[in-house]
Amino acid sequence: MGRKRIVTTPALERIFTQLGENIRLARLRRRFSAAIVAQRAGIARNTLRAIERGDTNVTMGAYANVLNSLGLEKDLESLARDDELGRRLQDAGLPLKARAPRLKRIADGTKKPLNPPKQKTGHKTKSDSSSRKPRTAQNKDEKIDVNKKHE
Repeated sequence: MGRKRIVTTPALERIFTQLGENIRLARLRRRFSAAIVAQRAGIARNTLRAIERGDTNVTMGAYANVLNSLGLEKDLESLARDDELGRRLQDAGLPLKARAPRLKRIADGTKKPLNPPKQKTGHKTKSDSSSRKPRTAQNKDEKIDVNKKHE
C-alpha cells in the first residue's frame, strides 16, 4: 500500500521551497557535505535532498533535526510565536460554538431530541439519602444487624 499524498496549497509549497533553499544555503555556508548533515540529523541523504527541495511530505521532525544539526534550532522557537489572529479572537471574547442536540426522526417525518431532558420526580435518589449516618460496627468482632433501625 502506497503512502497517501497530502495536498497542499501553492502558498504553502512556496514557503516550504523557500525554507528548503534557506537550509541548503546554511549548509553550504558552513561547508558541510550533505552526507555529514544527514548523518548528524539521523536521516538518509535522500531525505535531506527532499528537505532542501522543500518537499512537504517530509516530517517536521526531520526538518527540526536538520536545523538542529546546522545550529539553527533557535529558529524553531519563532514558529507560530506571534499569532495576531488568535490574539484578536481571544481579545474579542467570541463564544465557542455550542453543538445543537441530536435529533431523532420519527416515522411521520418530525424530529424530536434523542435524549430529552429528564423530568424531576418526587422519588428520592441516592444523593437525597446521603444525609443518613452509615451503620458501622463499634468494634471489629461486632456484626451489624441490618434489620435493626438506626437510632
